[in-house]
Amino acid sequence: RSLSCQSLVFGLTVVIFLSSYARGAPLSGAQCLQTAPPNAQMVITNKGVIPFVCDNISTCLDGFGNPPSVEQCVALGKVTADSIKLDYNATSPGSNKVQVLISTPSATLSYYISINDVFLWVRKAREYLNVCRQYSASTNFTTFGSSQILQNLCQRYRDPSTGLNTCESLVMDSRCKTNVNEDIYTILSSALCLNSNNVCSNEQMYQQTFCSCPCWSEIRHVFNGIFHQLKDSFPLLATKLDGLSNLCLANQQQSLQVNVVETSDVQCATNDVVFTLSSTSRIPKGTNITIRGLNADLLVDYPIVDNLQVELPWKFIPAKCHSWCDMTSVPYLMYNKPECVEWCDEDSIISVRMLSDIPPIGQFTLKFRFINSPYSRIERKLSVAASGPEFNSPITSVIYQAGMQGVLASKHSPTFTAASVQIPPSSSDFFDGNVWRGSSWGMTVSFHYSVTPNIDLPAGSMITITGFFTAKADVPSPVLSGQSIKLLRTTSWDPNAGVLLLEVLPEGTLPAGLATQFSLELDTSNLHMMDLVMFQSISATLPQNEMNQWCSLPLKNFSLPQLTYTSNPVIRNPSLDSSTCDPGVCSTFVLKFAVSGYLNSSTYTSIVLEGLFNTSRSDSCISVGSACSSETSIPLLDDGHGGNSLFQGSDGQLSTASWNPSTNGIELFLAKQTTIFPFVEYQVSFKLQNGFVGKSFNNSKILLRALKSINCSGACQDSAPTPVKGPAKICSPAFLLPQTKVSFQHYNPSCYDPAACDGTNSVATCVNNQIYLDLYANFKVVKSSSITVEGLAGFSYLKLVNESFGTASFSSGVLVLNLQVDLESFSLYQLVFDARSPTLGVKFDAIRLKMQDPLFSFNQSIDTGFSTSQLLFAPDLVVHSWQSNPLPQASNTIHLKLVANLPLSVGTNVTISNLPSDANLNLVEGSSFQITSSKAGTLLLTSTIQFDTNNEIMIVFNTTNPITCRNHADILVTAVSDSSSCPYSVGPNLASVVFDSSLSGPCYSCLSTLSCDSCYSCGSSCNPSYDARPFSVHSPQFWIKEISQLTSWPAAANQIDLTLTPNFLLPAGSNITVSGLYAHSMPQLFFKSASFQEKSFFIDSSTKSVIVTLNEDIPVSAQSNLSIGFQNPSVGQLPVTVWVSASGETSSCPIRLQSCKLDQPTDMYHKPFFVEAPSFNVATISQSQVDSGCNSYAVKNQITVSLSANVALNATDRITVFGLIGSISESSSYFEISSNNLLSNEGVWSAENGSVAVRILTEILPNTTFSFSFYLLNPAAPQLVSQLAVKTDRIAPQALHIENPLSNPFDFSQWPKLVGFSITQSTAMPGALNSIQISFQPNMKIQPSVDTRLSILGLQGASAIDGPIALYGNDTSISVFRSSVDGSPGTGYWDDCNKSLTLHLTQPLEANTIYAFSFRVINPLCLQMGPSLQVQTEGLFCSKFSCAKDFSPSKVEDVSFTVGSGDLFPLKVYAPAFDVRQVSECTKVAGAQNTISVSIQPNVNLPNGTSIQISNLTGVIFPSSQIALGDRCTRSA
Repeated sequence: RSLSCQSLVFGLTVVIFLSSYARGAPLSGAQCLQTAPPNAQMVITNKGVIPFVCDNISTCLDGFGNPPSVEQCVALGKVTADSIKLDYNATSPGSNKVQVLISTPSATLSYYISINDVFLWVRKAREYLNVCRQYSASTNFTTFGSSQILQNLCQRYRDPSTGLNTCESLVMDSRCKTNVNEDIYTILSSALCLNSNNVCSNEQMYQQTFCSCPCWSEIRHVFNGIFHQLKDSFPLLATKLDGLSNLCLANQQQSLQVNVVETSDVQCATNDVVFTLSSTSRIPKGTNITIRGLNADLLVDYPIVDNLQVELPWKFIPAKCHSWCDMTSVPYLMYNKPECVEWCDEDSIISVRMLSDIPPIGQFTLKFRFINSPYSRIERKLSVAASGPEFNSPITSVIYQAGMQGVLASKHSPTFTAASVQIPPSSSDFFDGNVWRGSSWGMTVSFHYSVTPNIDLPAGSMITITGFFTAKADVPSPVLSGQSIKLLRTTSWDPNAGVLLLEVLPEGTLPAGLATQFSLELDTSNLHMMDLVMFQSISATLPQNEMNQWCSLPLKNFSLPQLTYTSNPVIRNPSLDSSTCDPGVCSTFVLKFAVSGYLNSSTYTSIVLEGLFNTSRSDSCISVGSACSSETSIPLLDDGHGGNSLFQGSDGQLSTASWNPSTNGIELFLAKQTTIFPFVEYQVSFKLQNGFVGKSFNNSKILLRALKSINCSGACQDSAPTPVKGPAKICSPAFLLPQTKVSFQHYNPSCYDPAACDGTNSVATCVNNQIYLDLYANFKVVKSSSITVEGLAGFSYLKLVNESFGTASFSSGVLVLNLQVDLESFSLYQLVFDARSPTLGVKFDAIRLKMQDPLFSFNQSIDTGFSTSQLLFAPDLVVHSWQSNPLPQASNTIHLKLVANLPLSVGTNVTISNLPSDANLNLVEGSSFQITSSKAGTLLLTSTIQFDTNNEIMIVFNTTNPITCRNHADILVTAVSDSSSCPYSVGPNLASVVFDSSLSGPCYSCLSTLSCDSCYSCGSSCNPSYDARPFSVHSPQFWIKEISQLTSWPAAANQIDLTLTPNFLLPAGSNITVSGLYAHSMPQLFFKSASFQEKSFFIDSSTKSVIVTLNEDIPVSAQSNLSIGFQNPSVGQLPVTVWVSASGETSSCPIRLQSCKLDQPTDMYHKPFFVEAPSFNVATISQSQVDSGCNSYAVKNQITVSLSANVALNATDRITVFGLIGSISESSSYFEISSNNLLSNEGVWSAENGSVAVRILTEILPNTTFSFSFYLLNPAAPQLVSQLAVKTDRIAPQALHIENPLSNPFDFSQWPKLVGFSITQSTAMPGALNSIQISFQPNMKIQPSVDTRLSILGLQGASAIDGPIALYGNDTSISVFRSSVDGSPGTGYWDDCNKSLTLHLTQPLEANTIYAFSFRVINPLCLQMGPSLQVQTEGLFCSKFSCAKDFSPSKVEDVSFTVGSGDLFPLKVYAPAFDVRQVSECTKVAGAQNTISVSIQPNVNLPNGTSIQISNLTGVIFPSSQIALGDRCTRSA
């Protein structure tokens, strides 16, 4: 039986395999290749293709006014308990919307309807579903017009993956026309015999017509989805779906066009062989593509797919090929290869299974990556075949790229197709601070290579550059530079052979066909042009392995540019630095330079540096003991390079230079036997004395003097001069800032008696200040020098205090100082002068110093650039001001604080101006001033005592603020002294405001301006510092003005509470007006209470206002409360805006407070006059029967309702609970109600409407919770869950809250199912005994029946004997199952043909109990990643013995499950392999007898007769064709 089954599915090859396997024959790779049969059933998607459209939920499911069409019922899908659901909890609390969920094959649709419409809507929807049930029960599809229905469904079709209507586009496609006049719907309907109860006379004719359509495959594919959804509504059409699936398959053969190209024909290269396949017919998923003849080594073990998915693992059987190479014909040269031939006994086979469809005319690609052979081969001719559920193409010839007869020929050898090297142009030479870089001899030269291989050079490849042939052994290795270090590394350098070896790094690859650049740097600083001969070439080898040993890239020669050699050298990059720029001192000069060619004393005599102006040779700068043969000789502190004496003076003395005073330069003569190398930095240093004139040496020049001998008697040809760059310079003599400065003892104005000081006598009482002159020079100021200070105008007298410095004279602001001592450079000296400063302020911002040095005839004017801080202050008066109280009609104190920078004598007049005209100011008692006169806005005060400099002078006034808002005043203060000894006048000065932190209380001022809006509240912008501004007064206002109410319940007694706090005294007799107290009609308001004595309480209904007249004063900042009572209306209403104002009279003026909005609470319930709509604040429902499983059907259930309302419920009012749909209790007008005597004990039950109504016996007060209960029989079958609600005569319908989801009345929609289903395995070894482990638990108690079974499908690759199979596990888990209804407990039925396990349930499955068991199969011998499994249940039976019938249908349902990961994935099997494969030998002696020891450990049983092949024993000589096997040899170390 097993053999016939396998031959039906897998063909003759597998029959032989199974037969030979039974005899223990060895395995071969071909037996692991399985091809799906051409007659396999097509897999039909279970996604809906006819979407249900509902534009208006209120009307689209109206079974009475808008009954559904057949097409709408098909779109809705099979009518079940889950088709339509109502969810009252999906919206936020308090919402009056109910969510409607419509479950369709395409998607679950969500809508919302009003709770007031839900019950009528449910009845319409139920009728809508009943119409669809009637359609489904019809036995004659033709009643509805079959072809018309197909057309209508095609118009509604939507592809699940794209959302497009591919059905209509196919029908309209010109390619899809038939040779008859009838439309495709009529043809398809007649071909499937849909017209008259399966009796068709011309069925075959229409089938032939349909199959003649070029697009029959695509049309059938589209209508397969339509029929799959159609059969759910019309179950009798299920057989038609099978007929459609097999339509046109008989003798149908499609054509397949195949084009193939390859990416490389280079030996050893990575080669992508790309197949492009297409067909005029649709190629469905599940089709197997088989390719033969790709006889090469795979580099990537999976296909690379561009636009479709293929199933993994894919199938690959390598070719059986042999090769022979003639090694004797290969001379031992580096890049030659042997002559080889190859032949194959069996071609390779590749098979892939497609997981997606390919439309007609569409194309897809498959890419396979190979490693080409290391030698040339014959082109491989390929064949391609396709077979599958709906596609069958025989072996197809392949179209190759132009000029090719096949693939994998490996025609070309690896090589560099292009190679070049360049060096930088001479114009790019530069000095980087360390070395010279460029293209000249003596520089570091960069060689920039560009190579293009015709094969990838991966990591580990070796690149050899030859041709750096040198005559010196110490040539440094060329080094990689720039980005090249990320690509390559240097492994060896042989300077004698001139060979550099580079290796490709792991992160770098030289790609085939692309130019790769890298750079090498070579230091030629110590090389002569004759030392290096470059004739370069490049070659490469691939990483060493068995294949690559013959794949090297041969030599490729370069054309190398020549390096530049300069025959007439010049000085390059000269620079000059000095140790100091100070004038008149010795400085060490450092000269650095290089030359562009070789120099020696036989060609060039000297190096000349000219232009060192303002310097001189000085014996004082030459260290003691220096050997100087002449007055022009200058010793060199640093001579040349590397400690050698490279230079000499004109007298022949080494390490000296010759000074030329006529050119202000030095000359460096080359010493004998000295060579100056090109582009090497040389350095010499020497000392000269700086002059006293600032000088930069950037214009100095240096040149080479070409003399034949030291004494040049003929014409001398010098090199072109080169400008010298560098920081060397001589600084100009100067007094340095900021150390050099003029400062004063104090900066305040001073007073003195002119009569006592005649301006010439040095009288101590006439001196009131001192001047300090600080001097800091960058040169030595010698005695007898004179220093002049200009710009001291305003002083009448100056005298030098520290006379040891010299003498000083002062006249007309000019000070002349004649020094009698030397002032050393960079030393700070301070000269002090007694001075008589003026009373008026003077700004000294132009003081200048001039110096005359007779020794050096040095005369320089120096602008010291003093800052504006050098200022003698003028008489000044600082004024601060503030006030104590900004409130209206309040007592206030104005403070002025004066600080003068000179004394205020008795009788000094102080004028205070810019005061408010209405300000009445009185000096406080004890003031040091008296008011001399008072005018509008101005006060004149006279001091009665003497005030010293910088004393604080306080002037304080008392005043009373006005009742109105007033802005602050900018006070001006002027002080005038008529004293004969020190007269002055100061001002007017503006008084600045200071904040008095003693001020407390609410915030008055906002931001930077005074707010005169009595309704304005500062909030976060409060700035109390502005309340200190003198004379500022705020508007009279209520600081606190708040309103709230007591309750928001409808019809309840309520009161309005007001809180008011004024910022002024509100006198008795004032009126407080509260307006806007109602939005629609005036309520019955009445006075309740107040925290003050009211004189009257008046209600003005015309203005909706209340006016309260005060009988007593309300003080400043006193909080006042007022309560007004009224009755809330019985209907809901929104809050209103309430206003408050005040008016009254004082003894001096009237008071008017503008009308302002009262501040309301943030919560809605306490806002004034807000009334809630009558509603239940508690509305819950529960039941006594909480089991929603099958044991709850048709049992007696106690329903309990708990309510509490925000409004009184009147006696005789009726409470109605509705939504109790489905109960089998009969309607009754005497329905028993249980309550606590608040309700009647009898109500009305309407089974049709699902409602219970009961009367209230006595008034129920607001916020009173009460309950009542009643009994109903549960529904007898599963049903849609209905929403429950409650209403009264006064309260609109309101949803009932279900306290516990498990106690939802009449929620019996749950079906029995298996949850937590998991499948794992015990081993992934090929051919092993494998234990498949199952675990699950039922969600409710499930009763057995003859139809109850569990099936596990798709166990591909597993093998076991057909029939009963044992289960393993505990008795509880395995005893409930049998292989058949009358089979033995603890067994299942194994179907080895379909690879499935079926378990029949013969005992009940307990709810929430874990059932775990296993069964054993034999794993396949071939690699597989694990098949796609399917778990199904049929007839899970929920039975209640007290019911007249059972309500669980015998239907097949898929079960969700999980699988193990990794090796635990069911039927994941590794490929047969040797886990251990080791080989060793006993001797390495050539020609000796050797013993080869082999150790293997297979992961699969190898039966008797298996052939084990050991290959590649190259060069071994066997004594005969029969080789004895024995033990391992033993050999010594």
